[in-house]
Amino acid sequence: MDGSPYYSLLFNESMSMGKRIAREVKIAEEKMK
Repeated sequence: MDGSPYYSLLFNESMSMGKRIAREVKIAEEKMK
């Protein structure tokens, strides 16, 4: 699942910004697992 649309709604920012945050969230999710 791509987080672009989800983060776009959350932060109302461009995809580039959302992708950056999504990358950090993905790393955090792996650490939580």
